[in-house]
Amino acid sequence: MQEKSEVQLRIDSLLWKATNLKEIPTDPLTSRRLQGNDKPNISVNQFFQGFYQTNALQIQTMEGREHTGQVSNKDRQEREEKFRQGQLAALFCSPTMELGIDISDLSVVHLRNVPPSPANYAQRSGRAGRSGQQALVIT
Repeated sequence: MQEKSEVQLRIDSLLWKATNLKEIPTDPLTSRRLQGNDKPNISVNQFFQGFYQTNALQIQTMEGREHTGQVSNKDRQEREEKFRQGQLAALFCSPTMELGIDISDLSVVHLRNVPPSPANYAQRSGRAGRSGQQALVIT
């Protein structure tokens, strides 16, 4: 019978080092392969690599907040107002956003999953594109 042993790494002893790679090497701890049957390395995503090297500095101040029943009513109202004013880039919402909240110039709604009914879908996606303005709804 083999005893299980656990290892815990101390986060303060890890060294994070920025590197430009063309391929991501296979992780020897998580990959399952036969000896001598190495899988090829995975190519890096050039889009994100370039994005983080050039554009990420411009969006470092972008802020998003939660808008759910777990947040106090006062905090939700403050977040809605900041979102209306453009001080918050994103609100991550539960169905709390579905009922009665009007942000007139909202142009994008991203639904993480399909709502349970067509009426819920219409309510949630209808938060965007008010007053004849175009909207993008992603499900």
